[in-house]
Amino acid sequence: MFDNPDLHHLNWKYWQPRADWPRPRSFVLAEGAELIAHAAVIPAMCAWDSRRVTMLQTIDWVARSDSVGGVTLLKYFARLSDGLISIGGAEKTQRILPHLGFRLAGIATGYARPLAPLRLLQGGAASRGGGAESDRIRVSTAS
Repeated sequence: MFDNPDLHHLNWKYWQPRADWPRPRSFVLAEGAELIAHAAVIPAMCAWDSRRVTMLQTIDWVARSDSVGGVTLLKYFARLSDGLISIGGAEKTQRILPHLGFRLAGIATGYARPLAPLRLLQGGAASRGGGAESDRIRVSTAS
């Protein structure tokens, strides 16, 4: 569908249909033609006993510093889900989140094991700088 790897990434990230989340995943807040804020969500389903909850993680969150557009989007996301989670984020984001009702729930450490680790180093997409393989390298080597 897309020849440009960046467009392929955007399609996967924002527009590719998902069976578990039929709603949009990228949101823009604008006033007329002026962009106020943008944020996207990664949906997740969690199950506890017989209860299933929908969680959203906000990504690519950016807003004009003279507006509350980012907060407006977060409040909208809260109405779409059972809860919001935040993993990482910029220093400014980390300072803002407690004022929005977020609390530290713990530190998460994740690991990834490539299924074909040598292929990642043999000149595939990783050496060209793009694609899922290079993402796996960053995840696999992160400490």
